[in-house]
Amino acid sequence: MFKTPTLLLLLLQIHCAFSANVLFFLHGTNQFDRHVFEFLAQQIALRHHNVITVKPILIPEEPRLVKPRLHLVKEKIVKNLLPQELYGPIERVGSSVPWERNYQLDAYNHPYWAGYNASCYKLINSNLMDTLKKEQIEVALVYSGNPCQLAMVHALSIPFIYYDLDGLTDETIIASGMPWNLKTLSSRSVPETKFSELSTGLALIYETVCQLGLPVVGGALCERVRLLEDPITRIFREDYEIKKRFKPFPHVNW
Repeated sequence: MFKTPTLLLLLLQIHCAFSANVLFFLHGTNQFDRHVFEFLAQQIALRHHNVITVKPILIPEEPRLVKPRLHLVKEKIVKNLLPQELYGPIERVGSSVPWERNYQLDAYNHPYWAGYNASCYKLINSNLMDTLKKEQIEVALVYSGNPCQLAMVHALSIPFIYYDLDGLTDETIIASGMPWNLKTLSSRSVPETKFSELSTGLALIYETVCQLGLPVVGGALCERVRLLEDPITRIFREDYEIKKRFKPFPHVNW
């Protein structure tokens, strides 16, 4: 939704008004994404804002790869969120799938989503939620494609900025309520053809259905909903403390 320079400018404008408590989630980010967020966190902190990053460490070996603590940034680190039977498949597909002749994104998504769901469950059952409540966060940066983050900021009643490192994807267009421009290629489309507008329209309709949060239809049509967003919603709906505040907790697509 926002390019990095635009997002940085938007966040830096907060400095003109007040010193804010800003939360950056690093859950579900790859190494490149994490570097971008850490740079943004550093720049915001240098402008006298209180910046907190949540940095989950999914596998036992990963702490060796974590960079030294960022200057002026408070880091909340949650370690060893995944057992070997969940992070093992992620490591295997990460080293093999990109080099296969017929690249299949689903071959990566399936083990990643399973690990993501498990790590989200561990996060909300740690002391992270209570810790963030005490920090009095005023705005959070939420990376698109991460329903655990969306659910967490909703549970904590934290306003957020929705950020998409992949550019203007179908998911971001529908989630943000932007007008449709059929002359722009869908993020799912093949190279431009004479049927591009029709293809883009159908892709946006499909994404709209996926984000309606319908109990049966969404899961039946959209694999992402069935394997990622529905399980995350159930995790929050079944949490004892969250159930006391939300009856029921909304679907992450609502």
